[in-house]
Amino acid sequence: MADHCRDDHLPLVARLELDDWRDPRHSWRRHGRPQLILKVDQVSQDRWQESSMNRFHSGKDVVDGQLVSAAEMTAALTAAEFVFDDGATQTFTPAGRTTYVENGGSSAGDWSVVGDGTFESFWPPTYRAEYAVRWIVEDGTPVGVSFTDTRSGARYDGRYR
Repeated sequence: MADHCRDDHLPLVARLELDDWRDPRHSWRRHGRPQLILKVDQVSQDRWQESSMNRFHSGKDVVDGQLVSAAEMTAALTAAEFVFDDGATQTFTPAGRTTYVENGGSSAGDWSVVGDGTFESFWPPTYRAEYAVRWIVEDGTPVGVSFTDTRSGARYDGRYR
């Protein structure tokens, strides 16, 4: 979809796909090996709520307190902006960037999936943290995730805005 057609109010869905090895235009022919391609599509609000908020990529229903699988982590973290109990907000991008906003100030960092239920973040110049990530589900619908610092045990509940 062309940038000039994009509606910034609609969510984006990201997915990784392996280059089609049969297509001579794709990167494996240029680089000598298949490449993973990040594809981002804009979807309607109705389709987003049906496909992403109720059933993530595994197609399984999620329950409150369940660890977010590694396969679902990117979708869970990039589904919407998170709002925390103290009013702070945080956004994640499929490209591995995150921005935390608190009391009018913001800080930018990087994040990556470690494995099932775990991601790590890096906040320059030196702060690193690892979090256990669990679904927050109300009435059968994911409404956010909880982040528990694996070192301190501190828990932060982030709700989708």
